[in-house]
Amino acid sequence: MASDAAFSDLSERAQRFFAANRATYAPPPFRIDTSSSLSKSPDLREFAAHLEPINSIYSGLKFPVLGGQLAGEVRLGLHGSNNVWRARPDILVARMAAHDTAQCAMVLAVGSRFGCSWTGEFTPLFDSIGLMLEDAAVWGGLQGWSYVAFLDAATEHVLGVLGDLSRDSSASGDLSQWWFGEDIAVSVAPYLNPARGDNPRTTILVKSAHAVGRVRRELDGVGFGGIKLRDAALGCVPLLRNAT
Repeated sequence: MASDAAFSDLSERAQRFFAANRATYAPPPFRIDTSSSLSKSPDLREFAAHLEPINSIYSGLKFPVLGGQLAGEVRLGLHGSNNVWRARPDILVARMAAHDTAQCAMVLAVGSRFGCSWTGEFTPLFDSIGLMLEDAAVWGGLQGWSYVAFLDAATEHVLGVLGDLSRDSSASGDLSQWWFGEDIAVSVAPYLNPARGDNPRTTILVKSAHAVGRVRRELDGVGFGGIKLRDAALGCVPLLRNAT
């Protein structure tokens, strides 16, 4: 089962979120299952030594994610058949998580980056499992916030339009970042599907539904217009069932 070490290095926000919303499940025993050719590879032993302590910390942890590329329920722990493979000549990955709706594998790579794999490749999403947990905690704090837009534009262009925003260092890395202003939040994250292109997905949210129209007009005024900005059906971040 997941140990307390899974949360000891997280921000206070994330520790509060997981204290209230984490659950556990019975994970399978730690066992690496791979192809016969890879089983003879010298770097597999090193990767297994890296994986086992990580698995002992996180395996058995189950938690909700209210938005972003991992929206749904995530279960951590090495599992399944053929659960370690070579994504590239220099990258081994392990099937380190399961998702309730995603059709791709959730994997951990050499170097501890967490990401996904559709056909054996590796698409990094977070710099670490810890930052993936921090991301879930941020979404937990945005319950009821209204979506303004989803954009494929370059990050610096979007941030420049939205005014004075501060990068949240606890929940941001090289791959995914959170930016906050007064009653506005911006998520910048890779797409789950790498075919979407090189630009990350930028998600803009506001605390008050009354601000949606104003922010959309600001974006529209500098060329970010389109159906997605005017779609009133974008809705809100859902509420957790046990939220008070």
